[in-house]
Amino acid sequence: MEQAAQLKTILEGLLVPDNATRQAAEAALENAQKTQPSPFLLALLTLCGDWCVAELKRANGASCVDAAAEIRTMAAVLLRRKIQAHYTALDDATKTQIQRWLATSLTTPPPENEPDLARKLGDIVAAVATLDEGFSEDVKPALLNALSTNQTAGALEALVRGDFVDEGAFSTQCAPRLARLCASTDAATRRRVVA
Repeated sequence: MEQAAQLKTILEGLLVPDNATRQAAEAALENAQKTQPSPFLLALLTLCGDWCVAELKRANGASCVDAAAEIRTMAAVLLRRKIQAHYTALDDATKTQIQRWLATSLTTPPPENEPDLARKLGDIVAAVATLDEGFSEDVKPALLNALSTNQTAGALEALVRGDFVDEGAFSTQCAPRLARLCASTDAATRRRVVA
């Protein structure tokens, strides 16, 4: 949590209009991702996903880092960009932890004032699914479960791209979701499903 709080401060510095403060934050961000990729990725995930992972919440259910919506969004965008660059260097325990948190994010409604956050985490799930190693066998059932609880295009894309949906699961779970997503009123969702 301490690294997530530090990273939150760095990301907040990127939004400050003062050039010197912003440049210092940019340098600190660059240093954090180069010197410690595992803690950096976990801190990003904590910032954008603490609302959906029980172990990251306080006893009263509140955020462990109290990140503002724009910081969560920035962390999600950075995580999607950086996870592909650093993922292969992570140890197996960190990969599994990231995968479990991402799978949980697909089944948990986003905070009320941040409806796009779940979609952004779905994008990260899809990005991880396309990596050579993809999701571990023990996390795949959680992703399949996401289809029964959520209609995000990211969850579906992760399953299809990850090529671990068997024919039976596809016909019973994926195909009906595809049909619902194709009928979505959101044009971006429809384009994503068609792709």
